Amino acid sequence: MPRMMPGLLPGPRGLARRIRRHRRRRHAAMALVGTALLARRAIKRARA
Repeated sequence: MPRMMPGLLPGPRGLARRIRRHRRRRHAAMALVGTALLARRAIKRARA
């Protein structure tokens, strides 16, 4: 299972743009960090 979620790679950039537009939502930043960690784990599993 090399690529389960291909959208995660370009995803963070798109989320960053959305977060910049909505500065009022602080939870968005937490979600961005969470998705980044999940993406790294997924990539590590795929490469391993």
